[in-house]
Amino acid sequence: MKKRFKMTVSIMLAMMLILSTVAFAGSASAATKLTYNDGVRHEVCTSFSKNADEYYSGKYSFDNLKLMEGNDSGSSLTAMESELFESLYGLMSDTQSYYPKYAGYTKNSLAHYWEYTDAADGEPGYYYFYTDCKKNDKYTMNREHVWAKSNASFYQKNGGSDLHHLRPAVDYVNSSRSNYMFGNVKGVLKNYDTAVANDTDVIWYSKADNLVEVADNVKGDVARIIMYVYVRWQQPNLLEQVTGRNLPEMDADDSQNDGKPIFESLDTLLEWMEQDPVDTWEMRRNDLVEQIQGNRNVFIDYPELTWMLFDEAIPSDMQTPSGYALTFEETEPGCKHDYHVTSQNATCTADGYNKYECQNCNYSYVEKVHATGHSFECVDENLNIYYCNVCHKYEIIKYLYSTKTLNDGDSVVIYCPSVGKAMGSTTTEKQRMKSIPTQLDTNGALTLSDDMALFTVIENDDGTYSFLGKGMYLTCTEKGSGLYLSDRDDDYIKWYIEDAGHDSFYIVNLSSKYVNGQEETLLQYIECYDDFTSYRMNENQHSLFLMQFYGINESECSGENHKCVSISNNDGTHSCVCKECGHTEDEECIYEDNICIACGFERSEYIPPVSADDNTMHGDVNCDGTVTIEDVTILQKILASLASYDDYGKASKKNADCSHDGYVTMLDVTTIQKYLANIIKSLD
Repeated sequence: MKKRFKMTVSIMLAMMLILSTVAFAGSASAATKLTYNDGVRHEVCTSFSKNADEYYSGKYSFDNLKLMEGNDSGSSLTAMESELFESLYGLMSDTQSYYPKYAGYTKNSLAHYWEYTDAADGEPGYYYFYTDCKKNDKYTMNREHVWAKSNASFYQKNGGSDLHHLRPAVDYVNSSRSNYMFGNVKGVLKNYDTAVANDTDVIWYSKADNLVEVADNVKGDVARIIMYVYVRWQQPNLLEQVTGRNLPEMDADDSQNDGKPIFESLDTLLEWMEQDPVDTWEMRRNDLVEQIQGNRNVFIDYPELTWMLFDEAIPSDMQTPSGYALTFEETEPGCKHDYHVTSQNATCTADGYNKYECQNCNYSYVEKVHATGHSFECVDENLNIYYCNVCHKYEIIKYLYSTKTLNDGDSVVIYCPSVGKAMGSTTTEKQRMKSIPTQLDTNGALTLSDDMALFTVIENDDGTYSFLGKGMYLTCTEKGSGLYLSDRDDDYIKWYIEDAGHDSFYIVNLSSKYVNGQEETLLQYIECYDDFTSYRMNENQHSLFLMQFYGINESECSGENHKCVSISNNDGTHSCVCKECGHTEDEECIYEDNICIACGFERSEYIPPVSADDNTMHGDVNCDGTVTIEDVTILQKILASLASYDDYGKASKKNADCSHDGYVTMLDVTTIQKYLANIIKSLD
């Protein structure tokens, strides 16, 4: 039994009173839960995760990125002007949709997420950065800015609360690290101090020389984090002292940026990154942070990008997740590769691949081939039946009807009647859901298109609803004026539905934001003007906040008793396509007066029966004196109107009538095939 919407204004106000005294930290919901990092520290990662593979597409595909120019000046300030830098910044900033809270331990805080992203052995807890020590009662945790906040334009917001950047660290190790520049200390300086954790030296530092060196198995982690902050948060002082006029504007909570360099040299940064390659734990962490924030650290997926940014030669023997460094040069030392290629063709909906395996050594790599996408042709405008010329499948365009109720598992589109737009499935540059102009037909139905967001309804235990589209949840931003799809697991994906009358509803999120350091609760309503976003209610334009739900009716056939229409294949067969569910079966045509009674296909003109004394050679369609598979192919082309009997001779049509019924159809094709397979002994 379907449930009526149960949220009222009074209940919402009551919840606001409760929330005003309780930290709005989020609770368990039907969303995809975070898992604990089960990657292995120091186990070299030599392949992409699925998340990484899907992150780079369109203008941000690696095929495009690798063609862009870096900068060979050696200056981190000048390198920010390169085409590659701008694109990497655009990718990581455009995809970041969430910003964790710096302090506290609630579900929106760094410390909470670290239990998952920085976990050890797939269990709750985390590794302390700069060490391989696991969380324990022996040590106190500090929130470590790997890029020292005194050298940055952020403090505890934006780059200062970014999960790709901030790490949990042992307090006294963090204090010893201070804000010193990263560089080589051991074997270079005579006098330096160390910090010890778990009876092991973990950092080496010199206050006098303003240098700190980390353990060898953490150096790559540090270099990749620093590169992320350099590009994502556009901090120019990576390698050099930068004066105030060239420093970025400081965040509202920051008051100091001395512009001092973070790394002693580009050589050291590249050396550290190459010396300590990406491990499977680091790749898994990248996946988990993407699940929370929306963006990835591109220098974990493609460490090669660091060399490309500064126009340096990529080491040909460096192991990376993509394997690009190894294939950048034609040969590896000691082996001139001789590749054997195994391929899997891409389909309309599934990716394919080319796998290259060297016959002389164990080296191999995989080249992804993207799905082609459907090539649809409308074959029935009244029923909206489309045929894909690539995968040869039929698809039914669904109709949606206004619904007054929501049930767990329903498929719905969100529609704003005042502007006649449905919510789209993609996000604009302003972090809003695109709107799709549409019109209702005479029956009040909405036609579903590929660019509309079709959501699966998730009914939560607390009376809220979540809307799942393309594996992600409809989510609002913390401060309003934003709407997007994400994998977040908090209350920003939970919506209350308020009945506004006339089959319309307000879709409301009880959210929180920080004003002068204090957490405040606010109501955010989904609104549509140019695109769909979330705001506080504007009474002067209340119609823009009125939404309707349009759902797909359950198929009347339910997998049985299909309601079929017959569509000719122009070869003596037709496809029976269910107009409710799209189920398809092929059948032979049945004729009356040479016209199929189901699909209307007109059979080839009548062929007089062959007399016993005729010299016809049945099956020899191309009239070459033999019956081979080529005759089968030619006859199929003729029946599909891709060739003509006249192309092969006067006897071609008579030779093709192997069933001796006076007609040429797919039955004759089958008869020749049976003859060639020795299923029948003769065609005469």
